[in-house]
Amino acid sequence: MKKLLLVFVLGLYSTYMYAQGGVNFGVKGGYGIAYLNNSNWLNDGDIKPYPVGGWTIGGSLGYNAMYLTLGYTVGFFWTEFNQRFEDKTQPTFINLYHEDIKTSYLSIPVMIRFRPGSTGYGGEFTLGGGYFEMGVVPSFLARGTYSHIDTVPTLSFDKVNIAERYNNFNLLAMIGFGFHQFGTENWSVTHGLRLSYGLIDLTNGTQDLMDRNYTTYKPTSAMRISYILGIVYKVSNSGIIYN
Repeated sequence: MKKLLLVFVLGLYSTYMYAQGGVNFGVKGGYGIAYLNNSNWLNDGDIKPYPVGGWTIGGSLGYNAMYLTLGYTVGFFWTEFNQRFEDKTQPTFINLYHEDIKTSYLSIPVMIRFRPGSTGYGGEFTLGGGYFEMGVVPSFLARGTYSHIDTVPTLSFDKVNIAERYNNFNLLAMIGFGFHQFGTENWSVTHGLRLSYGLIDLTNGTQDLMDRNYTTYKPTSAMRISYILGIVYKVSNSGIIYN
């Protein structure tokens, strides 16, 4: 964690030292698969956890150094981390119930981006080319709900608020890679994958999200892989576009 923060700070300082680059902003969105990792759930003989899809949508503001093939971006996203649990007490073709946890965050990814395929020194904009990025994602809880859908209707309940069982703040490490697929001098369409892993316990340290009364409390870590598509506009005429 300390090494990651050190690399990030050094990257920001290097970018500042070459402050003749370009500023850009963009609109982004995508879909991803999330998984909430908890050893109690994995060892529970009654339920089977499954990863579930969720949306992420928002925008970003970025800056890229003119004389270096790197830049950094700050994003603001609405991001979903969802999880499903199915009944494991019956044969595989029979499910007496399933349970859903739906979690939403205001996520603020702060990323350094490297673009080795760019023209480098001189800062000319080039169409196409890959990139690699890394950073951290401070996240603030916006919603947490729990649903139980049963074959017996009277036992079912939908989207009960369980926000008090969460930590209000989470921090994730993130890496990503992708391509500047096409564009013009000032516009670029980009797409790629982002992988994130939670560094802080998702829950508040006292209660399981489903309140299953396990003997020993276990922390929950959020994991996610997302496909991201973005449209980016470069404000200045110098520098290299980074989405």
